[in-house]
Amino acid sequence: MVDAVGPSVSDVRPGDTVAVFLPELGGYAGQVLARYWVRVAQSVSTQDAAALPASGEAAARVVDEVGVAAGETVLIAGAAGSVGLIASRLAVARGAQVLAAVRPGDFDLLTKAGATPVAYGPEMAANVRAVVPSVDAVIDASGAGVLGAAVELAGGPGRVVTLSDPHAADFAVRLSGPDGPRIAERLQAVMALLAAGKLTLRSQTVAPLADAAQVHRDLENGGLRTKVLLSAQA
Repeated sequence: MVDAVGPSVSDVRPGDTVAVFLPELGGYAGQVLARYWVRVAQSVSTQDAAALPASGEAAARVVDEVGVAAGETVLIAGAAGSVGLIASRLAVARGAQVLAAVRPGDFDLLTKAGATPVAYGPEMAANVRAVVPSVDAVIDASGAGVLGAAVELAGGPGRVVTLSDPHAADFAVRLSGPDGPRIAERLQAVMALLAAGKLTLRSQTVAPLADAAQVHRDLENGGLRTKVLLSAQA
């Protein structure tokens, strides 16, 4: 909820409910000084609103960066994650055929999102080729060493983007990061789709802020498969 606004702010006022995106801030707090926000639609729960900004902005950004278009085939690695799932829905909405590289346990989730699931892992490239000979673009939302296969499947690095693989430069692949001038419009776009029931968010776990260190340990150990929200009131 907005506590106060600066003199140049005209789209919200104290008391409004907003979802905030903090691209430069790492950490947790009960109050923040924000530069990027979006009004929360009445049909969107507080929990979904909190889960949306970082994942939604990133998903909209990478779909734009590889230029997904109707009739194209797009591979999304890590498509069952918070960003990958939204990116899959956005790419499907553009009319693309989406191949979603995920664990077999997530096949149903991605099928419901309109994608064609393929098994993620060392045989990912072969699994993709069992469906199509090549792809037009690849979005790597996993950051887990798939860039070599991605570049091969896309016929070059030009339309391959990764969100977190530190070896992106080794493959001449774009390492995506927040695009300041377009953050607000992307937040508004994904909030509108969520309000209209056209986006699927990853399932969420709410944990007390005091448990942040344990949550990070569980994430690092692979013990959590959900989006984790930290709450000062939990």
